[in-house]
Amino acid sequence: MSILSKEHENLIEIAEQHASSYQSADPFDHGVFHNFFDTKFLQSVLAEFPDLNKTDADKFDNANERKLAGKGERNFGPNTKS
Repeated sequence: MSILSKEHENLIEIAEQHASSYQSADPFDHGVFHNFFDTKFLQSVLAEFPDLNKTDADKFDNANERKLAGKGERNFGPNTKS
């Protein structure tokens, strides 16, 4: 399975096509690429991403933050680590 969408498979060609718009972007050099990743690949990553409510994730719940934080890559699947 390719991780890039079909329209973005040739990265050298894309870099050459967008070099001047990247270099002249305001307020700093940057590029925006819509639909860069293959949708099926992203769905496979989402499917294997761990539910932090069901793991030994660190939980932060106080006046400044409310979040879950994973503890490294050990709960990720092979597509997530790509």
